[in-house]
Amino acid sequence: MKFPARRDLTHVFLHDVRVALRVGYLDSEKTAPQPVIISVDVGMAALPDYTTIGNDLTQLFDYSGLHHYLTVEMPQQPHCAFLEEVAEHVLQFCWRDARVLHTSVRIQKPNIFPDAPNIGIVLKRRRPEMNPEGCTDR
Repeated sequence: MKFPARRDLTHVFLHDVRVALRVGYLDSEKTAPQPVIISVDVGMAALPDYTTIGNDLTQLFDYSGLHHYLTVEMPQQPHCAFLEEVAEHVLQFCWRDARVLHTSVRIQKPNIFPDAPNIGIVLKRRRPEMNPEGCTDR
């Protein structure tokens, strides 16, 4: 199967957002929200020329909407047992924008162990219709 030429990508990121979420498997983690640090990276097809969009935010990924989701909406979500579940919710939020081709979500819990400043996970996904070269099959 022949795939189209590789696309140029725009990489949008929002790193190290600190927020308190209800997350954790242990009984001690279920009593109150705990601090987490969330970083999100989004890749989308680049526009051919960004100098022509003027003030049209609809042409771009709205990272202020992502920040609002992480800091306002996520803290209101029910308790999640695992960081992977939280990351999946963040990823699904990013994929509301159909132009997003791939997303990486890193979530850290600070100060869980005295000798390790952070523990955490990284969830990376690309849209199912993408091949390994990063091109869509359409």
